[in-house]
Amino acid sequence: MRLRHVVIALGLILAGALASSPSASAATACPYPLTPENRPVAPPTAPAETATFTDPTADTSGADFVFVSHKDYIAPFARLEAQSAAHGVCIEEASNIQDNTLLKANGGPVNVGHHAIIAHGAEIVGDGTPVSIAYRSACPLPPPGPDPNILMRQPGESAGKFAERRGRQALANALAEAGAHYDCDEVPAFIGFNALNQSAISDGALLAAAGRLTRGVVLRPGYSSYPGKSLNSQAEADTPGPFNTHKVRFVTSGDIVFMENVLHVNECLARGYTLQYRDTARAVHPFGGPDSIRGIGIDPGSYHRCAFNNSSERPTIGYTQPPPRPRDVTLAVSDPNPSKKIRIIGDARLGDIDKIANHTSIRADEGEPFGFGRGIKWKFGTTFHALEPDVEGDIREIVVEDRARIGKRAVIHGGGRNTRFGGFGDEPTSIRAGAFIGEDAVVFRSDVGAGTHVGKKAVLVGWSNVRPGGVLSETTIPDRCVKFQETPPGECAYFVEW
Repeated sequence: MRLRHVVIALGLILAGALASSPSASAATACPYPLTPENRPVAPPTAPAETATFTDPTADTSGADFVFVSHKDYIAPFARLEAQSAAHGVCIEEASNIQDNTLLKANGGPVNVGHHAIIAHGAEIVGDGTPVSIAYRSACPLPPPGPDPNILMRQPGESAGKFAERRGRQALANALAEAGAHYDCDEVPAFIGFNALNQSAISDGALLAAAGRLTRGVVLRPGYSSYPGKSLNSQAEADTPGPFNTHKVRFVTSGDIVFMENVLHVNECLARGYTLQYRDTARAVHPFGGPDSIRGIGIDPGSYHRCAFNNSSERPTIGYTQPPPRPRDVTLAVSDPNPSKKIRIIGDARLGDIDKIANHTSIRADEGEPFGFGRGIKWKFGTTFHALEPDVEGDIREIVVEDRARIGKRAVIHGGGRNTRFGGFGDEPTSIRAGAFIGEDAVVFRSDVGAGTHVGKKAVLVGWSNVRPGGVLSETTIPDRCVKFQETPPGECAYFVEW
């Protein structure tokens, strides 16, 4: 049974030694090179239940040295760059690489372990060293026990050993509370929207949105960073506390359940897109088949039949009234070869796409529907996505009104819940008329008022500047400003640190 989404700390959705060069076991874990014969389905004849699916827009450099396993999902416009066998990319089983991400083996391998989640816009980049996520194990895990905050350092115990022991205790407690059962070397790990990993994110660790893990610093099992924080030393990564004075916190059961749900959804998508691609006779859906996974087309709901978004719909384009509005099936579009390099999937309702830019990914294949107005200006590499509904009828939509401007590599993500301060909600993520979203900004479950200017690399979570009667509490969000639901108008909780 699918676990319910739960309220989690902000680091989730936004969020030892380094791994060495790929070992024989790693090579076995990633058996399929992402060469043309293994795209979009790897291996080509695999049962849909175990197949890996790569979106046709995903780009590989050095494909002979980019390897995948089973049940992986690689989303639109992901970039996977390898140089050689020693400087390759290995993606182990049941991991997902989301839209407009970058995995770059630059002077060392990129190792993506079992159950890794690489969120939209995230980058994992070697800089003369190996880099990894979910590859450094959480073994051994202790039994569930005391609150890690009350653990004391033992005589002769190094600071690193103490930090490792506290983190593993936090992780063991979180797993038990979530009712999750993983081998200690298969606990999920996460890197959030527009975050950068230059080192090692361990099993059971989370690097939050717009965060950075710098070279040589390990994010240990049981720790999550706060969004926008740059972990520049091991001491910073090993010292949990509140976000206003610290950079990391301990992992919670909410983190575990969240990651389990993300993994479940993306395994459904890998299976669904595989079946959709193989439906050459269009036996399941009249607009399925090989062309349907390109350009503008249906989502795979009718194929995976999972509990979320389980019927396939085409995007609709040409509305004259502002969003949100009812779906007009007479405006439905399927176009495997649009004039721009874009992906528009599922129940996305658009006024026009006249000013859409290359590498725009609008994926209504999980949460839906999405409504877009007219005269919107998209810059290169923007991503629009939303979490699955928790129960039927929950609103997980995105609304972008007329004349909004969306900056390069911005991530706009629906969710319908207040991730940091508790409570489920049905509010859409909204970008109102004439608003501007800056380059590399993250907008999650937020309501950005008409004409508001959101600066570069700002992070908004559960935030709104719209008051009763449409009055705006503030109209300018500075560059790199991090705002939560309770951040007062005119203030930032803090600033993105890099």
